[in-house]
Amino acid sequence: MLEKKPWGYIKSREIGENMYIDKISIQSGGFSSTHKHIENINIFFVLSGVIYIKSEIGLAILKAGQSYTVQKGIFHRFFCAEDAEVIEVYFGKKDIEVEIERLSGKGNGLHRNGLYSDFIRVNKFK
Repeated sequence: MLEKKPWGYIKSREIGENMYIDKISIQSGGFSSTHKHIENINIFFVLSGVIYIKSEIGLAILKAGQSYTVQKGIFHRFFCAEDAEVIEVYFGKKDIEVEIERLSGKGNGLHRNGLYSDFIRVNKFK
């Protein structure tokens, strides 16, 4: 099932009891809210484009062919300065909204100017 998000599209597929995969298409300037997965490890595999993942740990800049793992319980968010295709693999319990803690409930969206500096400046962690 293809689901529209403010930053692009997501297609989910459950692989097993404790693993599922999302293919996400992120528009240039697209960004997620700052959130953490309470029960899941989240791995990003970039198929095309460039994605910035900011977390409590630091900043990762990923290009096609690269991956990054966010451990459960770590606040993080993503931003794309250009269109990107990404595979997300989740290990753990199937996420439902109640199992995701958000710092900013209205953070999903699209920066029309696609400025990376805006992403860094406005998204500070506790």
